[in-house]
Amino acid sequence: MKGVVLWYLTNQAPSTGFTVYENLLQFARWHAGTVSRDIEQIDAAMLMSYYADLKAQERPWLMQDIRWPLLKWAGLRYPGLSDGVATYLSEICIPTAPKGVAVATWDPVKGQFTDVELEALQASLNDRFVAGATDLQGFLVTWVFMLLGARPAQLALMKVCDVIAPSGNDDDYVLRVPRAKQPGQADRDELKDRPIIPEIGALLVKHANNVRQAYVGVLSEPNEAPLFPDQTRTEAPKGFEFHPTTDHLRDWLRAAFGTTPPRSERTGEPMAISPIRFRRTKGTLAAREGYGKLVIAEILDHSDTQNVEVYTAATPESLERVDKALAFWLAPMARAFRGEIIDRIGSEAAEAPRQVLAPKFDPTFRPIGSCVKCGSCGLPMPIACYTCISFRPFKDAPHERVQEYVIAERNRLAADIRIASILDRTLLAVTQVIADCVVEGSLNE
Repeated sequence: MKGVVLWYLTNQAPSTGFTVYENLLQFARWHAGTVSRDIEQIDAAMLMSYYADLKAQERPWLMQDIRWPLLKWAGLRYPGLSDGVATYLSEICIPTAPKGVAVATWDPVKGQFTDVELEALQASLNDRFVAGATDLQGFLVTWVFMLLGARPAQLALMKVCDVIAPSGNDDDYVLRVPRAKQPGQADRDELKDRPIIPEIGALLVKHANNVRQAYVGVLSEPNEAPLFPDQTRTEAPKGFEFHPTTDHLRDWLRAAFGTTPPRSERTGEPMAISPIRFRRTKGTLAAREGYGKLVIAEILDHSDTQNVEVYTAATPESLERVDKALAFWLAPMARAFRGEIIDRIGSEAAEAPRQVLAPKFDPTFRPIGSCVKCGSCGLPMPIACYTCISFRPFKDAPHERVQEYVIAERNRLAADIRIASILDRTLLAVTQVIADCVVEGSLNE
């Protein structure tokens, strides 16, 4: 068994060798719990019993986990297998594991994020970055995961030379993404150009230039420095010095949202953060935009379409439309409003000159709240204000009228759920303000 694991460690990725070891160990533990004697050799009868047990557990696909290592064992001609093992494993038909269950069921822990959840994550990340709670590298790592749905292994292979700045007025910022998890290819054999939105692209260029400068004199070719360096990593393959591990990238992603990520409107609990969830979200959004399987496979860097059909099946009709009654139920869990409700008179924020005026909802021209920042973000007031951390709504402002307007707009745009769903988080934030004002009013009385 050690010889088989060593072969995988030598010829394939270390993670593959570890997985093979764990799978063979699981099989040995099953045998230890079934038969009291030691294993002198693995025979076909033993494998038949194991397969039958997996079928009884309704997990027959797990037989694949030991099938290939044992066939490799037989091919290496190591002792420990009976003559019938290779024949049995070659002839049995093992079903594949169910694919896309988390996506198809919109699993709130492992599946894709909803629009409200994704907007909450983006707002939280931006706020933490502005406040200095998340550094530039963690901020960019997270945005690359969100924008591209890339695998951690792809980010781990990126170098500063992969960031391409525009060379003309019509050019885009581009990130050259290495293909990973492709059989028969070495690392960085093939790169794919992915356009990046200007706001993140400009920061990536700045970050890449800083990293390049930091590795002058450290690496013989600073242009080959890792895009997301890990100074704590002391050992790495030649040509990939200071590149992060995939585990570190996952840790940076979670750390970007702090110890308490935004809450999900579906569970009321802090969201589970992982690269695969952003990847599944990217595939779902592409399907909602009407792209076919071939395009989605290209976006997610799949070599075929067998793993992308679930995205086209998870149609927009599966999303529930948020109305007034549902908003009052979801608002306390989503916590989309992140500001602070204040009295119109008496507080420092209320007396500030940066008032939020909304004549459409209050014809008397009384402000419905105050902005503790510059008040000139350029976003439409007051609709964009309710989900902003700098907004301080007044208790006696006509928030119900704002809520009615948002609901009417959502109903007007309901034919295109891609557009209508943009207002969902705003509706939850306005509803939360209304509910909190009612509670505070009751307490004051």
